[in-house]
Amino acid sequence: MHKNHMFSNKDMNIFAHLIMLNVISYKVAIEWAYINFTNLKSAPWLEEITLANDNSDILRVLCQNFEIKENSDIEKLKAGIVANDYFNKKITLDKALYQILYNAFIDYTGPEKSILYEAEDLNEYISVVKAEEKAYPILKELTEYYTKYHNKYIA
Repeated sequence: MHKNHMFSNKDMNIFAHLIMLNVISYKVAIEWAYINFTNLKSAPWLEEITLANDNSDILRVLCQNFEIKENSDIEKLKAGIVANDYFNKKITLDKALYQILYNAFIDYTGPEKSILYEAEDLNEYISVVKAEEKAYPILKELTEYYTKYHNKYIA
């Protein structure tokens, strides 16, 4: 694996997954790589990305230079995308909780998961307001995690 002190394996793993999840477009990924290559010149893999024809080329370069894999950071990122959609009113609380807790695509196993189950029960049987109160801090934290990385690559 290529070692570059400017880019951690964790950051590049998240960057690759943001591309795979279509959160970052091909155009944005190329622009990010071009800006960083112009500034650093010390990372040949960045130049390779600037010359990529499509997302699969970008991902190939990232896989050749970094350890790209599913892990808890990626699952938290996926849950953060859902939480962000909830805060941006693209989905309801019910749908956000369902996606984070039951979607096979998301394997979020954070310690807060039991609280989200409680919020789901509150939402289903008692009150949406109480469910939101219970889920809000966790969904907010997940959104902030996602936003941190989203904003890092999309300026």
